[in-house]
Amino acid sequence: MVNSTREIHIQIRFTNRFRSQVVEKEDWNPLTGMTIEVDGTYVWRSAETTVGDYMTGNLIRQFEALPGIIRNESQVVEYYDGPMWLVFEPVDSETVRMSGCHTIGGVRDPSQRIPVDSTHVVTKNGWISELVRETREYVETICNLNPSLADHPSIQTLSEYISRYDE
Repeated sequence: MVNSTREIHIQIRFTNRFRSQVVEKEDWNPLTGMTIEVDGTYVWRSAETTVGDYMTGNLIRQFEALPGIIRNESQVVEYYDGPMWLVFEPVDSETVRMSGCHTIGGVRDPSQRIPVDSTHVVTKNGWISELVRETREYVETICNLNPSLADHPSIQTLSEYISRYDE
């Protein structure tokens, strides 16, 4: 099922565990969950179904995929070494098909996607704007919780991506 959209919302979970990792363990790449909502529908089932990953690394991989998305090339962002993937496939110069896939077969071949996989057509600009917005919130949250992490090279990389893609 393909849904066309203009409303995208990414939410990273800033839980007590997240805070503990950042504050007590000084972890610049905390393991936490993310949800992606498109026109009121969650890419991975529901608001309670988050996809976990070491989030700084995941966000960097999402930004690394943007040049290919902009050039109308298919891109895949893997979460936590599988078994979840976010797949971007070009539709036209302004939109991309974004699919949350649960199997590597569904990543490689859209006809192999299973019923829990969802696909949404989103504007490239809408996706980039939301990724920048949520990444900015993520970086600000980490730096507010532990200011010493602001100088970490990976946090600096995210800040550079925010500046590069901010509209």
